[in-house]
Amino acid sequence: MRNAARWLPAAALALGLVVILPAVHSGWMADDAFYSALPGILAADRVTLWQAMAHSFHVWFFGNGRFYPGLILEKYVVFDLLTNLIAYKVFLAAATLAAIDMFRRCVQAYTTPAFAAISAVCAAALLLIHGYQDALIAYNAMPQLVAVAIFGSFMMFRASLVGRSRLPAAMSIGLYALAALTYEDAYFFCALYPFLVRPLTGTWRAAIRKAIPYLAIGAGLALFEIELHGRLKLPPGALYAVNADAVSFLKTAFYQITAALPLAYWLADPLRSLPFASIAVFAVFAAVSWIALRAVERSSPKRLPLWTGVLSAILPAIPVALLVKYQHELRLGAGYLPVFLQTFGVALLLASAATAASRSRLGGGAKIAAAVLFGILGMSAYATNVQLVRAQEPASAARAALERALANGIVKRVPDGATIALPKIFDWIDYDDSGPDGISTRGLLYEYGGKRADLEAPGDARARFALNYSRVSGAWSLTSTPKVPVTRWPAACNTAGITNGDFTFGFNCWAQIVTARGHLSGYPQFRVEAAGACFPSSGAGNPYAAIDVPDDAAAYLAQTFRYRGTPTRIKLRAWGIVDPVTVQIGIVFPVGTGIGTEHILDTFVAPALQLSSGACSRSRPAEKEYAFLGYPRGAPIQLRLHATSAGSNGAIAAFDDVTSSP
Repeated sequence: MRNAARWLPAAALALGLVVILPAVHSGWMADDAFYSALPGILAADRVTLWQAMAHSFHVWFFGNGRFYPGLILEKYVVFDLLTNLIAYKVFLAAATLAAIDMFRRCVQAYTTPAFAAISAVCAAALLLIHGYQDALIAYNAMPQLVAVAIFGSFMMFRASLVGRSRLPAAMSIGLYALAALTYEDAYFFCALYPFLVRPLTGTWRAAIRKAIPYLAIGAGLALFEIELHGRLKLPPGALYAVNADAVSFLKTAFYQITAALPLAYWLADPLRSLPFASIAVFAVFAAVSWIALRAVERSSPKRLPLWTGVLSAILPAIPVALLVKYQHELRLGAGYLPVFLQTFGVALLLASAATAASRSRLGGGAKIAAAVLFGILGMSAYATNVQLVRAQEPASAARAALERALANGIVKRVPDGATIALPKIFDWIDYDDSGPDGISTRGLLYEYGGKRADLEAPGDARARFALNYSRVSGAWSLTSTPKVPVTRWPAACNTAGITNGDFTFGFNCWAQIVTARGHLSGYPQFRVEAAGACFPSSGAGNPYAAIDVPDDAAAYLAQTFRYRGTPTRIKLRAWGIVDPVTVQIGIVFPVGTGIGTEHILDTFVAPALQLSSGACSRSRPAEKEYAFLGYPRGAPIQLRLHATSAGSNGAIAAFDDVTSSP
């Protein structure tokens, strides 16, 4: 027990490794799915790495008002070097463990080794993968490296206060500047420096004076981005525009802050099962926590870092809460990347609470209760990580199968410059130049198959080949798609029945009408897409109509046909993607500009096929059938498919197989 201080740091790292080990088995996820194709894009387009970085800087700086040159440099270097999935995942895990160890060393510099150890154990117990977008499984370890830089800066700051050398101060300022130039969420960490130095200076004035270089860097960069946004004149609804509306800011900040709290992610994606190994994880976490708390009892810091913990949990949420994109995307339990940085603040609060409880009259019972709590948190994080990685296994397996097929020559007969139809059945698929920074799935074609080709949705008239995936065999196949004969084009519009109701020919015969723009710039949008991973396998890859209506946008599809004088039936399938979408089905008569009365046949919320975590829900498309009569024989009538949503994450109404009879 007396030698606990020697092995507790290693134990904290071992516990962290156990919790994040499931992430090593995950695939290319989130933006990594596209940036991992970077080597293929560079080779196919004959572009250098530096040219690609310059393009990315131009897109984000001049197009979105974002200034993070460190992130662009780090991201492109990582994806250019780490092309092997396992090597990349090991890199993420190693960076995460490095962040935990730097956190422990940083806490030790300001408190005691024992308190630093229990803080690191708490941090390990909070390493939960947030299905929305998380640093443990994606994003090139940028949040981890920012955390390492910030903790290193805090440590050097402490060394500069107690020593005479100027080198620690210079290193501290340099590390903070590096973090701030890599990610904007580091800006507000400058406010922590006065709190760190206040116990040594005795007055707030002296503390602020010591922190002036850091306050100048953070405030200067923040003001620079505000000025940049002003000069660019981003539209109010642009994704990365700043919206200082108090209600939107406070709501988003609340979502981001609470997302870092223990078990908060279960509000977005509840835990559905406990792996058998979870019991062992609980036991080890509880045992190590109890021993660490016993060590803290003998070597407790005089002042607990409560305010440091509170600020560390809150400050990274401020930049996120100001941007339109996250004001529309975040929800209870689901935060964005800074959750990783906030985790360390929460760990400080948990460690402080456990230490304070151990000092109380209920010391013995408090230590046991805290150890059990930390065991539960570690077990829950491990189980949640296993659950999310398993939910992504089908998509990961399909990606790996495509890479093998390309390497084995599946596109050998495809000439350079050809167009290949590829259904967007998984999130890692994106069409030509539509991925982040213009990096899309076509990079895989050159990286593994040596072919320069364009990828488009099924039904594209230019496609002469099609790649298809079989969920049964787990294999990809390539088929030829010769030019469609004229006889296969859809029948004329405005006839006695619905034409092109399966959207094989895009929106031919369908009018696309916007009724409300909503609050998000660029919406609503109309697209024809291919049924994805959460669609029943019998219909996967089939085209369907998608109306993207986030944040109170509204729109409808309309097709006019002639009433045949007998009871008419309309059949269709409808579904949503993630957020609830309200669908209305209506018939308009008479048909004409500014005239006609719409009779609403039905109003319903389309069943969502996907959870906010990215996992598939158990819902299936709604199959609807409506009958109506009473219109003049031969008169034009119009079918309308309406959609609107207050949500913003996958707020899409999808329609397919629209038919009429007789």
